[in-house]
Amino acid sequence: MSPTYIIYNEYKIVESKIEKFLHMDLYKITSEKDLEEIKFLDLFEENSVSCIEWPEQMGENYLKKLKEKTNVVSVNFEYVDQETREIKY
Repeated sequence: MSPTYIIYNEYKIVESKIEKFLHMDLYKITSEKDLEEIKFLDLFEENSVSCIEWPEQMGENYLKKLKEKTNVVSVNFEYVDQETREIKY
């Protein structure tokens, strides 16, 4: 994994019950070791919302662990054509 590639960005939210928003891009994750290095599961705290791109990169084991730790809602954007996307959840 490139040392300059950013796996996640954290944004603080003020004056809200939600304290932070995490945007994660797991595209370059190749193993559970990559997730362990960034303490992936520890990033999910109360009063936070996360968006994970390429969640399939975490593998079934980590997805199961994530579902045990927090609520998970999957939202998928599918290409219908050049100008249209379908959102499924």
